[in-house]
Amino acid sequence: MFESIRTRMAYDAIRKWLAAHTRTRKTYTLETASTVAVIFDATIEKTRNESLAWIKTLQKSGKKVQVLGFFNEKKPPVPIPEFDFFTAKETSWTFVPNGEKATAFIAAKSDLLLCVNPGELPAISWVAAKCTTSMKIGMATRHHNDYDLQIDTPIEKGVHFFAEQLHFYLGKIKTH
Repeated sequence: MFESIRTRMAYDAIRKWLAAHTRTRKTYTLETASTVAVIFDATIEKTRNESLAWIKTLQKSGKKVQVLGFFNEKKPPVPIPEFDFFTAKETSWTFVPNGEKATAFIAAKSDLLLCVNPGELPAISWVAAKCTTSMKIGMATRHHNDYDLQIDTPIEKGVHFFAEQLHFYLGKIKTH
């Protein structure tokens, strides 16, 4: 019961925060973006591994990729992952991230933000909302956000499907 109240309060706060803040938007594709920020749900091992494999593919294509994972638990798994992450312990009661790594990720400049949040976790939504990235793309959500593109991704299809759809749709964009 408390969790649903916290979640509702978090998304109400995100909606209000987004209404009071704007960002400069610019269209990018995977070819035109030189820096890509990826935030993902690292709690479930399958999603974490698929996300990390996709991130390696982006890095191999010559992109500078900034990575931030979120563990919806008080402590990260052992052994400690080799990527930047934050945990539920590093969030406020309404899931606002207040850890060093999340703050640095939000402050960093990038051309494109990719948000892998299949469980619609409010902490990840907060990070995505607060980023001033020129173009934001995420999994379709029923909550208020400021994504420039949302990709409907059934949970059972996973990150691989999201990546395929992302490549397909961004491949249709013509930039000058």
